[in-house]
Amino acid sequence: MKWKCLVVQFTLFAIAFLESENLKAQSEATQNQADLCLDGPPAIPFVAIETVRVGIPFNVPNSGGHGRVDYAYRIGKYEVTNAQYVDFLNAVARGSDPQGLFHPAMASQAQGGIRRIQCPFGYLYVAKPHFAQKPVNYVSWPSAARFANWLHNNQPVGEQRVQITETGVYDLSLGSLPGYLEAVRGSGARYALPTKDEWIKAAKYCPGCAPAYWAFSTRSNDNPSPGSLDLLSSALWSGEFASPSSNSANYGGRANWNGSSVGNVTSVGSAGSPSPWGTFDQDGNVAEWNEQVSCMAANACGRKFRGGSYRSSVGQQLGPNHYLESGLLEELAPMASYSPDWPYPQGSEMRMATVGFRIVQLIVQN
Repeated sequence: MKWKCLVVQFTLFAIAFLESENLKAQSEATQNQADLCLDGPPAIPFVAIETVRVGIPFNVPNSGGHGRVDYAYRIGKYEVTNAQYVDFLNAVARGSDPQGLFHPAMASQAQGGIRRIQCPFGYLYVAKPHFAQKPVNYVSWPSAARFANWLHNNQPVGEQRVQITETGVYDLSLGSLPGYLEAVRGSGARYALPTKDEWIKAAKYCPGCAPAYWAFSTRSNDNPSPGSLDLLSSALWSGEFASPSSNSANYGGRANWNGSSVGNVTSVGSAGSPSPWGTFDQDGNVAEWNEQVSCMAANACGRKFRGGSYRSSVGQQLGPNHYLESGLLEELAPMASYSPDWPYPQGSEMRMATVGFRIVQLIVQN
């Protein structure tokens, strides 16, 4: 009995120590961020999106008729990170941010990873401590599409306008809320958000396997091991997946750090279980925006995100006639996606702690 009491006391001590270290790091970061204004506007580095090639055109679809893609393409090995999104913001949202590419929840919430600093030269964006390599979240579908436009346009520095964020892959000048449903992928697109089929193929198609699709993007038909953070490691306050295995994913609300008790994002790729094509986190961490438009009824359409998040369950029913295809929760949030009263300043542009995105790079055939 005595040893159990000692274990409890040690556990409480460890939690208190790590939380104090986290608060100390955040306090130091706040002071350093104020000093950053003295350096003037930051140089904008080139944002490199690490991709993997997805080949075998004209592959067989899955049992639901999805996943066939008739061309080779590349897809982000990882979800877009806060560090990459920070560079985007510093390039196109320094003087003003009329499209709301930054959202206050990114700074205020335990799962958000970006702060905005008001400097004499305008806004400066920085990643919060330990969040640079976490997936960006609180991003709407139009914001993700604008990131793709920016990549397609060779990452220019300037205002949010045509030929920078509003045109390129998607003509967002034609769109409207919610979801800019009129915006479709233009011909000659170099970067884009994945289609449903591109996303499913990259996550689960296994050439030469029988059946041809895994249930999970971890190359397994068994439930992945859910994320957790090792109490005795720095993972508790730095958000690293502590014990990756050949079949593990960050889901189920287990990865609690930075004051969260409902789960949190972990560093991209740290779960340790790649898809058959080498992508990471297509099950868990954050759900990912797709190009797909889904309609619950007439005048009730929106963009879809899929792949599950750090809060998802396996096989969870989300609403009438909307079930998991296979793997983690295929998320379609009817009330949130379609309600014009979604409670954020951007109106019905849905932003959630559990939703981010990854990028597709199209292979242009000469």
